Amino acid sequence: ARLSERSVGRYLRMPRFVASVLGESHVHVAAQSEDDAARFRQLGASAQRTIVSGNIKYDQAAPAAALEGAAALRARLAPDRPVWVAGSTHEGEEHIVLAAHALLRERGRSALLVLAPRHPPRFEGVSQLLQREGWRYVRRTDRTDVDANTEVLLLDTLGELVAYYAAADVAFVGGSLVPIGGHNLLEPLRVGCPVLSGPSMENDAATAKLLLECGGVATVTGAQALADALIGVWDSPAWRQASVAIKRARVTPFWSILLRQMASAWMVRSMAASFSRPVWVNPSPRRTMREKASMIRKPSRAGRAISRRQLLVPKSNAANVDGARRVASARGPIGGGSGASRGGVMGGVSSGLPSRGKHGFRCR
Repeated sequence: ARLSERSVGRYLRMPRFVASVLGESHVHVAAQSEDDAARFRQLGASAQRTIVSGNIKYDQAAPAAALEGAAALRARLAPDRPVWVAGSTHEGEEHIVLAAHALLRERGRSALLVLAPRHPPRFEGVSQLLQREGWRYVRRTDRTDVDANTEVLLLDTLGELVAYYAAADVAFVGGSLVPIGGHNLLEPLRVGCPVLSGPSMENDAATAKLLLECGGVATVTGAQALADALIGVWDSPAWRQASVAIKRARVTPFWSILLRQMASAWMVRSMAASFSRPVWVNPSPRRTMREKASMIRKPSRAGRAISRRQLLVPKSNAANVDGARRVASARGPIGGGSGASRGGVMGGVSSGLPSRGKHGFRCR
């Protein structure tokens, strides 16, 4: 579990409700870091039932399909020129990214930019931005081949970003040059791609801190710094190899140990005891009024109004029954034919409507 300072401020607007939920005896918190655990305790989580388990993203293996197809994808994109990816970008970042890309081209770097906005509703807007600024670009959904004159590839699809990370030389992870908090820095590193990021990395501060300390990520603050960092990566292949090697050697084993702690006997026993109480399940699903009406109106095989069930109408509903008689008379038989011959519940007044009895209304 992860909890940012911004989310804590929102939850503190209703402190009693949040504390009552987190303070339940069956609530256990496995936080990503000590800071996250402290925030959960601040909101009312039990200190005894709150542990630091680490981030399971660190134990995810690199997608085999992305690694296997990286060379073929790179050959189709740009076999003889640099490629960089700006992934998960937000509004306001595309202008900075494109400005950095323009600076690269001014310095004689005929690189290809793969631009991947974070949210699909923005795909069309980013495409219009590229068109207004005069970029030679293609959209991934157009299935158009990238040639030597293509400057930008707009990745307007979902689920393909990791494959392009694997085929690129360097990646910039968005949501970090605007006050969003950043996104997953490990995704490109997992497939061997060096990472650049803006200063806003609050969403996963523990990951960012660890990667900054071990040299797994470089921070940029604007278009000029981004262009300089990209040129530095291309001019120094050793930096690329070292950044990925350091991450794999130091980050993953450290967090794997913490993840094994999450599966400790204490955690399993505690959660099993909490959820051992029986859970009530409603055996009959809720039905709409239309479904109930269709059940009543359906004639039986024998042609009677209702088979194997009775429709009981209280005495107090006499006015409703009179109204139903009038509606039935106006509509006529359901499904054709008379009520006596067809046997429909609403087929006619004589056969389908309840009659007055000793204890109320009952079906004939």
